Amino acid sequence: MVGAPAALAAEGRGTIGGRVTDRDVRTPIPSVRVTLRVQPLVPKPSTLPASLSRRLAPAGPRVETSLGTITDSSGEYRFDGVPPGV
Repeated sequence: MVGAPAALAAEGRGTIGGRVTDRDVRTPIPSVRVTLRVQPLVPKPSTLPASLSRRLAPAGPRVETSLGTITDSSGEYRFDGVPPGV
């Protein structure tokens, strides 16, 4: 099974979509659950000076969210309203 994601970058929220197909025969696979794991954006400490990294460290726990959908009869899926950076 292979997914072919296509992200549309735009200001604000965007759309992520694609098609799930059988890898060998390339036919679409309907009714497949597709999950998008969303994590808050936090700069990598290794890319920042130590003094700045300490100030930007998150004050609380990072909250992770998942968005889910099911492919249609053509094996296609779509997530609308996806936040930037996902």
